[in-house]
Amino acid sequence: MGSEYIKTIHGIISVLQICIGVAALFACSFIWDHDSNNDLNVVFQFYWGSYPAHIYSFLALFLTWVAVIAMFVLEVSGRDILEALGKMKILAVHLVCFVMVAIAAALDSYYINSHGWTSKYYQRLITVTVFEWILVVSYAAQMIYV
Repeated sequence: MGSEYIKTIHGIISVLQICIGVAALFACSFIWDHDSNNDLNVVFQFYWGSYPAHIYSFLALFLTWVAVIAMFVLEVSGRDILEALGKMKILAVHLVCFVMVAIAAALDSYYINSHGWTSKYYQRLITVTVFEWILVVSYAAQMIYV
């Protein structure tokens, strides 16, 4: 299909998923923090102390992002994955991604409701959760339009 794929509904949704996935991964894992000397530190934080299930959110976002990139690259390079794999396998991939991101979004929504404004990660959790729910809707759209 090549570059025409980008102009289709699947291509547009895939580009959206890639961009939102990058933003969600960035918001999910990089922390800006000021130390006692008021120096700005940027660190990769894999484990957020009081949010142990956030590791799952990071892994779900990363794995689904890799899957979307793989399918996008194959389509843009000219290989029709719908014809090569079949409709049921493509639906299964989208369903697995949908379920993984929906669970991650539900976990982060739970953390937002249970911890409230008391956490220094509150705004970050809201940002990541909004991105996750947008991804859930986009995976549902991918399944509908296959």
